Parts: sequence; structure tokens; C-alpha cells
Amino acid sequence: MTARYDVIIIGAGIAGLTAALYAARQRLKTLVISADLGGQLLLTNEIQNYPGFISISGLELIKKVEEQAKLYGAQIHFDEVNGITQLENGIFKVTTVSGGEYEAEAVVLAFGKTPREMGVPGEKKLKGRGVSYCVICDAPLYRNRRVVLVGWGYHNYENAILLRDYASKVYWVFPGEKPVDDENLSKRF
Repeated sequence: MTARYDVIIIGAGIAGLTAALYAARQRLKTLVISADLGGQLLLTNEIQNYPGFISISGLELIKKVEEQAKLYGAQIHFDEVNGITQLENGIFKVTTVSGGEYEAEAVVLAFGKTPREMGVPGEKKLKGRGVSYCVICDAPLYRNRRVVLVGWGYHNYENAILLRDYASKVYWVFPGEKPVDDENLSKRF
């Protein structure tokens, strides 16, 4: 038997659970399907840029949003989606690895992204404890500290400039002879 919903949200990070909260509050029968809870929020021990909280852990924040979404009736199923098809009547059919089949009038894809790991010793252990994948999110956490930026290109040039405004010293590690293709930018940093 295929379960029927108004909306199925794939992903239980902050975006997916926020979508679930809003959909459920509108009295839409809402299902969230995700392999796990929290997504990238679980990579950080401290969040200082979420409105309403001076400081909160990623786990604490996602648990609060999960609780709020469930309060309004959103259901959460932990599984992996392995297929989405649109039926002739316009309804979407979502299948999962465990064999579940669900139908909905709308599907929201909120599965986020996974940061590219460098594979260096200690990286996994230090995620959220000094290793960060979002400069714009976390630069203020490194105020007056020495930091290392790994990567190259214009995007990382912008990251280096931002970090320079917070950190006491920025070391920029990049592959090749120069951090960006633009010679003028390379000289400015």
C-alpha cells in the first residue's frame, strides 16, 4: 500500500525541517524522508548567527526545529530515497531503499550538500572543533587566531580577504604556483 501525502520533503537539515514546519502549519499532510537528522548543522558545535540564539549547538538547533515541525504534524521517516517519478496524473511517487513507496502532489528537494573533505589526518575528529567548511558562517569564530585556508580560485580569494579581517594571521594553502589566475588579485593579498 502506497502512503499518500500533500508534500514530501527529502532532507532533514535546517532547510528541509523548516519547509516541513511551514507546510505542516498550513495543514498539509507532510512527510520528511532523510538518511539522517541535521545535515551540515551537525558539523558545528557552536552557531552564533542564528536569529534568537546568541549561541547554540547544531544538534540543539536541529532538535528544536524537528520538535516544532512534529508539533504541527510533520512526519519524519529515516531512510534513503532511491527514486522519484511523476505519474500520469501529475502525482509524484517517491521510493526508498527500504522498499517504501510514497505519493504526494509536491516534492521538495532539500538534501543540501556535503563539504569536500581534504582527507588529512585529524580532519574528521576536528570537524566543528576548528575545521570549518564555511568561511562566511564561521570567520567570526576565529577572531584573533591563526587560521589556514585551503583551496584556490576567486571564491577563496574572497574568503581570504574576509578571514584577514578577523584572524591574527591567515595562511593560504593552494595547489600550484599562485592562488588565483588573476595576477593583480594574487599581488593584492
